[in-house]
Amino acid sequence: MSKSSELSSHEKRAANLQRQKLAFIRNAKEMVTEYLYEHQPFDESDMEEHYCAIDNELSNIFKTFNQYRCARVGFLQAVRNYNKNNNCALDEPVVPIVAERDKLTISYDWFVEGSKVSKTWQAMQLFWQRKLKFSANDYVSYFLYSSIMFGGLNDIEALRALYQWLFSDRKLYLINMEKQTVHHKKLDADNILLVIPLEISDDKYGCRGDTDNDALIRYITYVPDDLSLIFLHALGDTDINKRKISQFETIVKELNNKFGLTCRDPQKIHLSHLIRYANFHWRQWPDSAIDGAGSLVMQGQLKSTSLPTDQLLTYNREDIQNTQSAITWQQLFVQNILRSENLGRSEGYPAFSKNIIQLIQESLKGARSSAKEKISHLKNDFPQPNAIRLLGWVLSLLESNQTNLNSVSKYVGCIGREWLMLTIDEDVEEWGSNDYEDIYEQIILSKVKDARKNDVLQKDPIDDRDDIELDENDIKNIENDDLNDPKSNLEQALDESNDAKNESQQSISLDELKNTQSYTYGRLRAFHRYQMQYFDAPDVIFAWGENKQVVKASMVSPRVYSAMHSAIQASELNHSQKLLCQTILILAYRTGMRINEIAGIKLKNVKSISDISVVLTPNPYLRLKSSSAKRRVLLTALVKKDELKILTLFIAQQERMGVSYLFSQGVNKQPLPTYFFSNLMRILWDGVLGQDNHSYTFHSLRHTAISQLTLAINGSALVEVMTDYTVEDCQNIADSLAGYHQNQGAWFGLASFVGHLTCDTTFEHYIHTAHLLAGWQLSHAKIEIPFTVFQNITGIDYQKVNYHSKTAYDKASKMVALKELRFYFAKKLKAHHAPLFTAPDVSAQLIQQNTEGEGIYRSIFIDARYDAVISFIRKLDNLKPELRDRELENKATEHGIHLHKAKKLYQNANDLNNNDKLITQVKGQTAQAIITTALDKAYHMSVHNPDKLRQFVRTYQKKHITSRSYLKFGIKQSQHKLLAEFLKIGCEIIAPQHWQMTSNSVKEVREFKKKYKLDSAIRVEANQNGAEFEVRVVRKMNAKSEKKTTYESSGVLKFLGEMLVIMLEQDSEK
Repeated sequence: MSKSSELSSHEKRAANLQRQKLAFIRNAKEMVTEYLYEHQPFDESDMEEHYCAIDNELSNIFKTFNQYRCARVGFLQAVRNYNKNNNCALDEPVVPIVAERDKLTISYDWFVEGSKVSKTWQAMQLFWQRKLKFSANDYVSYFLYSSIMFGGLNDIEALRALYQWLFSDRKLYLINMEKQTVHHKKLDADNILLVIPLEISDDKYGCRGDTDNDALIRYITYVPDDLSLIFLHALGDTDINKRKISQFETIVKELNNKFGLTCRDPQKIHLSHLIRYANFHWRQWPDSAIDGAGSLVMQGQLKSTSLPTDQLLTYNREDIQNTQSAITWQQLFVQNILRSENLGRSEGYPAFSKNIIQLIQESLKGARSSAKEKISHLKNDFPQPNAIRLLGWVLSLLESNQTNLNSVSKYVGCIGREWLMLTIDEDVEEWGSNDYEDIYEQIILSKVKDARKNDVLQKDPIDDRDDIELDENDIKNIENDDLNDPKSNLEQALDESNDAKNESQQSISLDELKNTQSYTYGRLRAFHRYQMQYFDAPDVIFAWGENKQVVKASMVSPRVYSAMHSAIQASELNHSQKLLCQTILILAYRTGMRINEIAGIKLKNVKSISDISVVLTPNPYLRLKSSSAKRRVLLTALVKKDELKILTLFIAQQERMGVSYLFSQGVNKQPLPTYFFSNLMRILWDGVLGQDNHSYTFHSLRHTAISQLTLAINGSALVEVMTDYTVEDCQNIADSLAGYHQNQGAWFGLASFVGHLTCDTTFEHYIHTAHLLAGWQLSHAKIEIPFTVFQNITGIDYQKVNYHSKTAYDKASKMVALKELRFYFAKKLKAHHAPLFTAPDVSAQLIQQNTEGEGIYRSIFIDARYDAVISFIRKLDNLKPELRDRELENKATEHGIHLHKAKKLYQNANDLNNNDKLITQVKGQTAQAIITTALDKAYHMSVHNPDKLRQFVRTYQKKHITSRSYLKFGIKQSQHKLLAEFLKIGCEIIAPQHWQMTSNSVKEVREFKKKYKLDSAIRVEANQNGAEFEVRVVRKMNAKSEKKTTYESSGVLKFLGEMLVIMLEQDSEK
């Protein structure tokens, strides 16, 4: 009998499925390969069109979803082979992932053991009814029992923290969810929550504390259930100590033993069935509204941290500064960290980092000698500073002969892509210790897997390694005869299937290894040691020896947000600048977009036909963190009506200007630098709260938006006090965020909205209202106990119950509804003396505003809307010369410029004699920042010292030659004085470090600076061509081999000079 016939039926079936799957992949691969070679060579700008054509063809042939997924695997393999064979770097297509619902959180044991735990409730009530006297230890024990059975607190460390809280002053806080409450009005039980802030020390997860201790702190805002409150009331002011009260583990073990529940090991109390299966009871209790995610949070299976206690107590109650320093436009462009200029075209993420890593790993597959040669060639192909360091590290590992090639490949795969992505276009030579530590921390924290457990709310995404299982429908829909070849060898197919599974398991285990934070920590240490040795990198402090997840929990309250808007309105910025700053604040606060996502928004991706939305796609200035970060952000449902007006006005203004990016200014071809956005928020917070009274960063706004949207999508009444949304807004927000995740639930919609692939990341790092939300959901539960039990525990008689609530006691059933007495216990426990989230009276003016002329001074000869003038000239410049006169009136009207003035501006631009060009182009994001601040300074100079600005412009006119981007001054004494005066004024408009002077020797230039007392930051350079002095505004060059930093003209002086001539020429003779 042949070996084939000895195969079992399930092995034959597996072999057949494997054969069909490989056939799908092979056919798709052949189709794509044929297409690629037929249409080569490729232009990068056309690749999206080519890939769409390929995808359409594949989707037409491979009908079912699994067939299509196999075809996409073939697509991926074909592109990889094409890149390898042709030494190119086409972007790799992705294999579709399957969106999955929550994992099943119930099982057979959950039903069987959970029902046993649930039955203890009836037995416990009988026990309380018969008990004659309760001791302090009893009250503590039953308080913990209530917290487990009704409070939902099944997180063992949180329970232990609650136990410790009992030995403190036992202070509770009150949340009144009614926004408008009359003073001395009786509290409504349906609208109040009591809160106990808990702090848990954790070695793996949490926030950094104020001490130097490495331990992290996890915060929980626990909402005690109504049954727990009666035991706290009974405990009263009793001064308890640990000598009189049993240990926590002993109490839990005794509770299990009382009802015959399993609790084998007191040291592993979290495994006791009372705690493990109590959620069977409270999840199904009548009127309990908690969802699956909330229950996982309360059980500690889904990590989340609330706000630190000090922030929780002051949230929406912050002290707003009465007087604030004025915000100036120049402050927003102060760059604290030096960054390299964006020379030429930046390689966009993900192609840059992905392709380098692939090329390195491909090079490491051969012999060591060939690997060294290939890596050396890569250093010539990728001269970027971050790539040079990574490639140099790989070479050093190869030359040491102590690490095998496979391990080197793992090292690079672990940290390489994140390093390249986070440092692209950065001048790492200028970095200090804090810069390295910040990047390394982001790399380590990006490894969301801590090697302890899988994602709770969603399974890991399926990628091209995973085995795709075909079903009967996939096989029935096969139309291609080649895919149904009966002559295929089953043994060979089975062997291929086993080999593929073994390879997949090996790859997956490697991926798990790469994703642990401790492994990443080790690789980063080795990489930084290399940088310290060969690149003089500073020493850094690594506090990440183990798998840690450090969360920077913070939220910006509506009170602070409102004050930030007021600060912008009270500033000395002009109307256009205020509009821009307010738009940034609105987008960051409402959507939680990352700083680079906001900065990199392209105007063409802003859709404002009916509902305003923003499409986030990668571009040279927007490098998305993952494929899930590419998304559409709907704005209309998220913003308030007055905010929508601001957004609409700003978008319309930018469309008139013809800018490329939403937040472009000045040259308008590049967005504002990212430090502008962080500066704006820092200055606002420093002014509103005081520099030493906050720890906010721009990323705090992302935490804020996600935490507030968490309440909104669940329709929680907490939105009334923790956000400025109303309950009516919640449904619109939930509908807009859910999208195609309607069947999976709101949590997946929220994760998708903020650019996360899984909900776990959203909960672990960004949601700080999860425990409050779960407590609010559980607070709806209708807990009733017999009146005799209630009176036996509390000593409260019927008259007092009836006095405080006419509906608490049901005469028919003789039961007491504890929820109806919640307000009574809140007062008895003095929680009403410590209200949360109640802002002081905000009717008074938050900020002392300068209303005289709105802080704006008018220039007599420069239009305050100089950006509109630049846009107007640029629009004319884009037209053919013979069409400009005809379109001048239309363009002037479009930009709001008077026709007479527009004609004069056009005439001035024509007189510059730039060979039919009206305006020059300046490249580089840093150049735009320099021009933007320079124009603002020139405008203010035209107001306060117009003669000085006229002198600067006249000098420029005299020395300007169309073909040059620099000015040349002669050797006479009068020329030297003219140059000195020009530079002194120039340094007031453009920062001195951007200016450069050249002559025949460096010594001569330095003596000139000293003689005329010029700023020492002005750069000097030797020029052997003549003794004249040349002056220019420069930028740093990217030199491949030279160690010495070199500079070249940036074109800023030419652009600025010409624009000032255009705007000031008409007054130069006055």
